[in-house]
Amino acid sequence: MDLRLELVRLIRRDGVSVTVAARTFGISRKTAYKWLDRFDEAGRGGLADRSRARHSQDHRTPEEVRKALMAARRRHPSWGPRKLLGVVKREGWHPSELPAPSTVGSMLKAAGLVEPRRRRDRAEHGPGVRATSSSPNDLWTADFKGDFLLGDGSRCYPLTIQDHHARFMITVRAFDGTHSRPVRDAFRRAFRDFGVPRRILTDNGPPFAAPSLTGISLLTADWMRQGIRVERSRPGHPSDNGAHERMHRDLKRETTRPPCRTSRGQQHRFTRWIAERNEVRPHESLGGRTPSEVYEPSRRAYQAHPPAWEYPGHWETPTVRRSGMAKCRRVLVFVASTLAGERLGLEEIDDGLWRVWYRQTELGLLNERGSRGHRLLMPHAWWSSRTSDDSAAIT
Repeated sequence: MDLRLELVRLIRRDGVSVTVAARTFGISRKTAYKWLDRFDEAGRGGLADRSRARHSQDHRTPEEVRKALMAARRRHPSWGPRKLLGVVKREGWHPSELPAPSTVGSMLKAAGLVEPRRRRDRAEHGPGVRATSSSPNDLWTADFKGDFLLGDGSRCYPLTIQDHHARFMITVRAFDGTHSRPVRDAFRRAFRDFGVPRRILTDNGPPFAAPSLTGISLLTADWMRQGIRVERSRPGHPSDNGAHERMHRDLKRETTRPPCRTSRGQQHRFTRWIAERNEVRPHESLGGRTPSEVYEPSRRAYQAHPPAWEYPGHWETPTVRRSGMAKCRRVLVFVASTLAGERLGLEEIDDGLWRVWYRQTELGLLNERGSRGHRLLMPHAWWSSRTSDDSAAIT
């Protein structure tokens, strides 16, 4: 500051030209004029260093916007800055008036609306097999979120169904167990309301899979009659259905802490959560749109009495008995008791080797060549089972 004052005195008091004074102090003429102007405006105090922070109020978030963001956060305490900005934008604020997500994060932290996260070690994952979809109803994902205790001492098992492409929640149903028939009825209700999807992805637990060679349960057999391709994630790989697992985390945080006293009350909470998630919550994978803006019901209607499946005329078509056995190539082979009364299709692909179909799904290979007699061999990966070319007419 003393050097700046000496520069001013040299020019103002001693009459030295600005060019010579600037050259003497090793600065540019522009810098010399800057200090002269500041001295003329504020005297000696004008020569002090000034803060480099922005002084224009135009760059600050309007107080009304800040209040709207804080109100949105209080309504949705688990939503992050990007989703809160999406909500405020829908309320009528122009994007130019809204701050950056990082600024919103700082606001939330300053207001005490952010809980510090515990640092966790990142697990190393292999490449995996991620669920993919190309349009609404191309793939539904389903699972049971982990059960939890209600206030009255009973347990709640939430069944969750979601459209993978639109992230649209089809349903969340509070059950007292994982029994097949109530779950089958819930899916039939969903099919009537939203149509029939092309594929459904689940894990390998009950009631989605049965403890048998084919794994066809009462539930999945019902889906196959609707022309649905059943897919399963790999055992021990929940990341194969990552979007559904991520949704479960939100469901747990936003509806079960604390849980309701009764199953009925918990179901009401699930229903309100579905409406908010589908119609209010913007989703980043959808470009900020809500699931209801992307999803549309399937054009494939539910069939209460699906017609019998027609296999090619040259195939053998044994019928599954009540015991689950089917007489394939003059030998009884166990398939699945859940397919009792249904016809299978045997497609000969080589001498003594037959491909076994149920409707449009390949169940496995029937091998007549081995020394151990007829054997039904499962595909190497049931979760990637093939569908026949004839299924194109259904899907």
